Amino acid sequence: MDAKYYSLDAIASSLGLPRPYVRRLAETGQIPALQLGRIWRFDEGQVREALRSLAREAAAARSNGRPAGPGKQAGGDDAVAPEPALVPQSTAPLPEGRE
Repeated sequence: MDAKYYSLDAIASSLGLPRPYVRRLAETGQIPALQLGRIWRFDEGQVREALRSLAREAAAARSNGRPAGPGKQAGGDDAVAPEPALVPQSTAPLPEGRE
């Protein structure tokens, strides 16, 4: 099955996250994305899995007594860890025409 790629606006809206936050995650390599010039494209499934993985890593770091504060991921220098409240819980697909 072919992957569908969505715009920055569409993926941020679907995830319920601020557009600048999603862009920063993409720019730092925290979530998978394709950049074509100034245009970003995202595979929703890959992004959701990457955010779940970041949340698991942050939770593991906290349980080991190493808080992953804002803008810092445990074990990383400039990594951006998602705030627990910002990790998407919805698995609803994007509506058609939001590419």
